Amino acid sequence: MKIKTITAREILDSRSNPTIETEIILDCGLKTKASVPSGASTGIYEAVELRDKNKKRYGGLGVLKACVNVNQKISHYLKGEDVSDQEKIDNLLIKLDSTKNKSKLGANAMLSVSLACARAGALAKNQELYQYLRSIYQSPITNHQFPIPMFNIFNGGAHADSNVDIQEFMVIPSGIKKYTEQLRAGSEIFQALGSVMKKNKLSVNVGNEGGYACNVKNTAQIFDLIMAAIKLAGYQAGQDIFLGIDAGSSEFYDKKKKVYNLKLENKKLPAEKLSELYLSWMEKNPLISLEDPFAENDFTGWQLLNSKIQTRLSVIPAPDRSRGQAPAEIPARTENLYPRDPRFREDDNNKNKLPLLIGDDLFTTNTGRLKIGMEKNLANAAIIKPNQIGTLTETINFIKEAQKNNYKIIVSHRSGET
Repeated sequence: MKIKTITAREILDSRSNPTIETEIILDCGLKTKASVPSGASTGIYEAVELRDKNKKRYGGLGVLKACVNVNQKISHYLKGEDVSDQEKIDNLLIKLDSTKNKSKLGANAMLSVSLACARAGALAKNQELYQYLRSIYQSPITNHQFPIPMFNIFNGGAHADSNVDIQEFMVIPSGIKKYTEQLRAGSEIFQALGSVMKKNKLSVNVGNEGGYACNVKNTAQIFDLIMAAIKLAGYQAGQDIFLGIDAGSSEFYDKKKKVYNLKLENKKLPAEKLSELYLSWMEKNPLISLEDPFAENDFTGWQLLNSKIQTRLSVIPAPDRSRGQAPAEIPARTENLYPRDPRFREDDNNKNKLPLLIGDDLFTTNTGRLKIGMEKNLANAAIIKPNQIGTLTETINFIKEAQKNNYKIIVSHRSGET
């Protein structure tokens, strides 16, 4: 199962931007390939995504340099290596790059090779990829369970051409047990949201990630629209369906003035006032997931919100939202706190409580950043994006460290997928 050839080429992602795809052929004749996604909103601690910066090709976004690094450097360096030794391959990639942020080879070049090797190893052993990864990384998990999906149904921020500051609004069907029914709920609510928006004479354009994107009066209106869609689709908010946001707050943070510029709300808020705004949204909606509510280095804001959440939120019965068809009008708002989702409640084996306070730009799938977050008690969950760090092994090590410290794990896409 030794590597015979490694070949990279330039392809286009879901946004029609260039990215890299790498094919590996083994000495036994087996071959497989892997491609790498790209993000629109990226954290400053992410590993370097190597781009050509030639404005005459794809606006400077070409990846021919990354392809050359694979074809002329990595391929020769890894030729003859046993593809089943994933950790050795990834460590060799890290050694060849020899920089802290993967700036020499490019995290996109490295990850394409790392993932292709993993797929080749699984293929050579006639295993499904998840079985192969479980065996080579010695995962203690023995049962199979689908993760709970988080559907990004309304886009804003860097993901949309609109006046909305918040980057993502999600529905989370964690009150529904079967994955197939969770998937159905996400689809039905998405379609219902389109109907609600049309009835309220709003545009039904879509953003970078497929969610609806349009100008609105304020952020509260978006929550109202989604709540109306949940009801119209026949589900109960706060029982079947919960909400989540990715604030993407680094995009609207003024580092010099240390305020968050929320243009839609016409407010410039310090961390303390922004945390109060988040809490007000949580009190009026079944909002159980907050991703990147503050900038990646605003540790004071993260600590403040974490502390306030634990001291202020309590379980109070939610208003009755019975099943069945409902008119598409936006329902009256409620001041009641929604109950915590029982599938996320604290138990003996997991010290996490709702809501999920999730680090994406905060951690960038980087174990060093995770350790800072744990020391300062900044969050209780982490986003996983392998292209933020550049190799599969580093990604798995991050997951292990997070789980060891009772963090929830959310494996994520990027806005430019393949």
